[in-house]
Amino acid sequence: MNKLPVAIGIDDYLSAKTKYYVDKTKIIEDLIEQALGGTVLITRPRRFGKSLTLSTLEYFFTNENDYSAAFVNTNIAKNKRICDEYQNKYPVIHFNLKDISGDNADEIIAAVTDQVSLLYRRFAFLSTSERLLPIEQDEFTQIMEKRADSILLRSCLRRLSGFLSKHFNSKVILLIDEYDCPVERAYERGCYSECMSFIKPIYSSALKGNGDLLFAVVTGVLQIAKESVFSGLNNLLVASTNDRFLNQYFGFSEEETKEALEYYGHGFDFETVRRWYGGYNLAVGQEMFNPWSIMSFISNGVADTYWVNTGSNELLRMIFSDYPVGERVFSLVGTHYPTIQFAKEINYNNIADNDESLISFLLQTGYLTFQREGSDFALAIPNQEIRDLFRYEILNVNPSRSGYNRAASLMHALEQGDEKAVEDALQKYVLDCFSYYDLTEEKDYQIALTSLLGVLFETHVVRSEVNAGQGRCDILISPKKPNQAGYLFELKHSKAKREPSASNLKKIADSALRQIQEKRYFVELEERGAHPIHCYGIAFCKKNNAVSYQTLDLSGK
Repeated sequence: MNKLPVAIGIDDYLSAKTKYYVDKTKIIEDLIEQALGGTVLITRPRRFGKSLTLSTLEYFFTNENDYSAAFVNTNIAKNKRICDEYQNKYPVIHFNLKDISGDNADEIIAAVTDQVSLLYRRFAFLSTSERLLPIEQDEFTQIMEKRADSILLRSCLRRLSGFLSKHFNSKVILLIDEYDCPVERAYERGCYSECMSFIKPIYSSALKGNGDLLFAVVTGVLQIAKESVFSGLNNLLVASTNDRFLNQYFGFSEEETKEALEYYGHGFDFETVRRWYGGYNLAVGQEMFNPWSIMSFISNGVADTYWVNTGSNELLRMIFSDYPVGERVFSLVGTHYPTIQFAKEINYNNIADNDESLISFLLQTGYLTFQREGSDFALAIPNQEIRDLFRYEILNVNPSRSGYNRAASLMHALEQGDEKAVEDALQKYVLDCFSYYDLTEEKDYQIALTSLLGVLFETHVVRSEVNAGQGRCDILISPKKPNQAGYLFELKHSKAKREPSASNLKKIADSALRQIQEKRYFVELEERGAHPIHCYGIAFCKKNNAVSYQTLDLSGK
């Protein structure tokens, strides 16, 4: 039997329905029940179905045509009341900003102005509508023909909703796709303030107190601070990553992923797909999978980094260009919290200034997630695809991938308990990545090593400064499942004026290893069923290190 074509990157609902389609139409029912009279802001990583969702809403609600046939046998069709009352009954404004580009403020503003003109052309009949006043017809025409001054342009969406409401004697639905795209572009090009003074009024005037709207849905990657975009907007419902609200409509659920894999004969690959592309939204009780990467995997039959190559990682790269910030990210991975708490709103001017903003950025863009760790929540790298991206960005991998290979050699050496190989790998890592960095304190080495281990151990939780046994272990790596290896690291830093000899540095490493035993740091790993337990005492002095190793196998106790 011929299979339906694989849908990758299809943003138009009618086109998507001709291919393998995962039915998300029930979102219409949820929006009607919870969002009438308000605005819903949906933030998700790129390629998680935001644009297709807005296209679905447009075809369902628009009064331009009858598209009811396109919704036969869908989930929303089961709700006859909603279909009878709302389907193809309302004018819909669909403002798309996802392709906005430009290298300076003038170009970005011009690109937004061009999109406004294209939007107005869809409703060109309003320029002669008898229900509009002559001055309103003229204002419409000025905006459509790109002759409008800044006053008109900054209220373009508010005016358009008013024009449509008067013409049709009806409430209007406003859809804004990728609202933060021009904002991000402006930040990357160093013209944030200038562009925001133009963009902010377009959104705020359209959404704040606009009685012509039935409701509005705004999508983007980040929830930008209210003072920057949504100033004064009180009726804002937010559906962000790690929220339960609308969670099931963005990405594939486990069931949807299994069905897609089974349909194309890849059912046996589910655990591989989960490891590579799952791991999102675990904290709210329903794991979600990256839809772009799953369909790309089905199309190619090989697990690879598909999603991370679909767009620019420039903002991430800008943040990690400050290497201490990159270190701080991985000191946060594995951190436990009693509740999910982070600053949901982003201010582009201080993304990396504090842990809350940094966590928020990485969560909303899909680079980190929260997962349950017992009764707590822990920050985690979602999957192998993201881990590979971090390995590339954090380790500054060159085209030969030598940085990645050195890191991989460290992991192999740690698994084998090879003291000399661990010393060599650490030596190369410190010399290559921290040649410009002033390593003066034990904490500096601890953060550097924790950062590296954070991207290497995908099946473990890496934590630093852990209360364990009778003290605090510098680095503890615990398996997510029993009967896997655990790792303990105790670090020492020699501050001697004269650099110690290799034999004396080794004695310092030996003392670090003894501390692991004496302080019984292994108790937590023992309770988790980890075995064997790899114990490492590591001594650092400037650019040199020494390693002492011992393995504990407590499985027989």
